[in-house]
Amino acid sequence: MISFHNIFFICLIIPVLIIAQGKTDFQKYFTDQTLRIDYFHIGDEKSEEFTIDKIYRYGIWAGTFDNLIDNFNNGAYYIKIYDLASGTLIYSKGFDSYFKEYQTSDPAINGVKKTFHESAIIPNPKNKIRFAVEKRDRNTILHEIYSVEIDPNDISVLEKDFSDSSIKVIKSLYNGDPHTKVDIAIIGEGYTVAEEGKFKSDLERFTKVFVEQEPYKSYKDRFNIYGVLKPSQQSGVDE
Repeated sequence: MISFHNIFFICLIIPVLIIAQGKTDFQKYFTDQTLRIDYFHIGDEKSEEFTIDKIYRYGIWAGTFDNLIDNFNNGAYYIKIYDLASGTLIYSKGFDSYFKEYQTSDPAINGVKKTFHESAIIPNPKNKIRFAVEKRDRNTILHEIYSVEIDPNDISVLEKDFSDSSIKVIKSLYNGDPHTKVDIAIIGEGYTVAEEGKFKSDLERFTKVFVEQEPYKSYKDRFNIYGVLKPSQQSGVDE
């Protein structure tokens, strides 16, 4: 077992490997860009509501063009995107939320409402969509709890350049087009400018351990692994 000092791992897994999830005509409904829908998730143990914050369009869609419907049935929540004109489900993704965990805490049980900022990252739709959130009940059945119409061509959608000269992206393992690979981003936390070498060393060590384990070893050529470093002011993680 290896311990990695001062590193926080966030894995952005694009499910492209073995199981086909369902088909959507990408070219019909989407452009090769990303739409990020930021929203507030508010409530306590017994109440729950959503409100849209901001919507951004940027970059490319760093995921598969083929498997856009998530049939794995994982997660307490599901994001579902419907083409507004036809009502066709064109994208879905299961996920879990800190809010769901908060609902089981003493403050939430005592009626203290808190707000969590969450994001849904989807391929950029060509036309108006219905953005829906579903949640599981005690019998694991999904029910729609929020829905809103979104026009991706509205003037309120922000064209965003997230580039930052202070952030370094290091290719630790690269096997090609992110549309056909699993992208993993390793986010460095608590590394100062002077510790960049240590981050690179830790990243290399993690990559080596990762690709030596099955099933990743057999599918090594299906992965891209990146290190993302924005230097911290102080050495060491805060949380």
